[in-house]
Amino acid sequence: MSRKFHFPGLVADYPMATTAIAVDGSATVLLCADYCSLTWDNAGRYSFLSDFERQFNGSYRIPVAHDTGLPSLPAGGFTRVKEVTNSKMNTLIPWHVESAISPTAYAYTREDSRRNLYRIQLP
Repeated sequence: MSRKFHFPGLVADYPMATTAIAVDGSATVLLCADYCSLTWDNAGRYSFLSDFERQFNGSYRIPVAHDTGLPSLPAGGFTRVKEVTNSKMNTLIPWHVESAISPTAYAYTREDSRRNLYRIQLP
């Protein structure tokens, strides 16, 4: 079963949207006008926005509003990185945060590859 949602202000140039749906299904909130990943710390006080505008591999730490459990969002959700970086409360983290215990203790994956560029036989 597919459901279509209409969000006023959603830019038609984006083929997808990331939404948060209430547990009881009563409300839907637009988070990003494109694909993004949003995770929360264990206490639920901060969220980490990642994979937004695919040119950047980092995350933004955004405080969460106590009444909604969501970060402060523009009316049409985040459509550009500039909207996230405008607030002094949002902090840039240069890695993709996968899980977090607190605003300063979080887990991320760092990848490194080494290659034999010269095709030399190694023992």
